[in-house]
Amino acid sequence: MTTQGHCHTQASIAVARKLTERIWVTITTGRRYQLRDTNGDPITSRAAKEIINTHCHVDASTRARTRAHTSVARKSKLTH
Repeated sequence: MTTQGHCHTQASIAVARKLTERIWVTITTGRRYQLRDTNGDPITSRAAKEIINTHCHVDASTRARTRAHTSVARKSKLTH
């Protein structure tokens, strides 16, 4: 999401859609959700947190570029 310059709202909607799909699959199949690494191998919750902390972050330049810097800009992003 960040490489394409999407805003927080678009990123949140994308994450919500994916989580909803995963929840639906676990409910309909009756299987428990299993955490996996980037290769698809099962992992523990501690290992998942380590992967998130090392690989899933937004660099400062991307964050600054996509963030609204004034209240006027923030309000205009909400209406467009």
